[in-house]
Amino acid sequence: MQTFINQENLKSEKSYSQKDWQGGYESLTEVEPNSDYRETNFEANAPGQVWRFALNLSEQKVQSQLLDQRACEFPVIHPNYVGKPYRYFYSSAAHNSKGNAPFQAIWKVDLESDKKQVWSAAPRGFVGEPIFIPRENSLQEDEGWIITLVYDAEHHRTDVVILDAQNFQAGAIAKLHLKHHIPYGLHGSFTTETFV
Repeated sequence: MQTFINQENLKSEKSYSQKDWQGGYESLTEVEPNSDYRETNFEANAPGQVWRFALNLSEQKVQSQLLDQRACEFPVIHPNYVGKPYRYFYSSAAHNSKGNAPFQAIWKVDLESDKKQVWSAAPRGFVGEPIFIPRENSLQEDEGWIITLVYDAEHHRTDVVILDAQNFQAGAIAKLHLKHHIPYGLHGSFTTETFV
């Protein structure tokens, strides 16, 4: 076992290894324990942001790089790329490119070209964790759909929103209006067996 010391707080979200390097994309965020989320002063907390950490196992070195200032959390990738190098990730994100939560947008980042796409539910919509569902027999990593819950504060209900993972500019391709709300921030996951 090797120990690496780095100055950043670290919460691993997605990682993979190549030869002597262990790589990962990290998201950092904290809310005070025992705090009421409805009373959180988001600007007083450090925003969750995406960092790339590379660990050189043979030289025992750590390299870290902030990939973007936008506050984000709950990153997701195509399930076939978990544990492998990947090009795209999607996450819940702040509507504005600077500042902190609450999360009102879904953000797509292309790690090769550094291009980014944002779909926003602001000003009265608040997004949950995105889920990536690949298109059957897809040839490209980003072929599929993003599904997320969006709390509609104006109507006090939740919508299930479906986005084309390749083209956020097209807007929502479907919205399912629920008759009730689902608590903001609820985590979920997609499997071929069950949708939780």
